[in-house]
Amino acid sequence: MPFTFTQRVRLEDTSTAGTLYYATVPTYVGRAVEELLAATGHPYRDNLEEDLGLLVVRTESEYSRPMREGDDIRIDVTPSVGESSIRFDAFATRDGEEVFRASETRVSVDMSTMESHPVPESLREGLAEYS
Repeated sequence: MPFTFTQRVRLEDTSTAGTLYYATVPTYVGRAVEELLAATGHPYRDNLEEDLGLLVVRTESEYSRPMREGDDIRIDVTPSVGESSIRFDAFATRDGEEVFRASETRVSVDMSTMESHPVPESLREGLAEYS
């Protein structure tokens, strides 16, 4: 079952056309991922204190419908854990209608060496609930 996060579109997130600015979707997905990590008991700040970085190496977005200031966007996130990376697939809706699909891939990195390393087992286990 995916992790669910709700994001309200703010005025500052819109373009001069009054719709969600296209570059805002990765920010929304990143927020949803941070909340997912916290829900698994691995808040990002704690990860950094343990020299674990989850660095974004790829994002992709496809838009279905315009979003406007005040819209509540439900973002369902499903993680897929690899050896040293995690792909987060996001499916977003407004009032039950799809508004975008997106994905974000993060690599597990030792922050002291900036070298990739395997996703920690405890994080892998925590994310399994949402896979």
